[in-house]
Amino acid sequence: MSIIKAKKKKNIWADNYRPYGVNEGERGSTSQWKHYFDSAMGIGEAQAIVKDSSPYGILGLSMGCTWAEVKKAFRTLIKIHHPDVGGDRAEFEKVYASYSILKEKLNG
Repeated sequence: MSIIKAKKKKNIWADNYRPYGVNEGERGSTSQWKHYFDSAMGIGEAQAIVKDSSPYGILGLSMGCTWAEVKKAFRTLIKIHHPDVGGDRAEFEKVYASYSILKEKLNG
């Protein structure tokens, strides 16, 4: 006679990290994560952080750049200035604010 053991339900929160706005027991879909990431900084807050600087200049882009170039520059700079990898938080916020402004401008 064999004893059948019930499988222990795997805890999807094994790392004790929960994303914002997601129901208990769910990890959230890609669109939910994108929504929370995009709405994390409003356009008014972004403009206050950038102040008189050009968002194009902060990202190292020219005025006639494409959206693909903006995303590429943002991803490159965010990896450099992210506080978790030893970057400067103020520069990280400027890069993120510039990206938010250009996203609003180019994607409307």
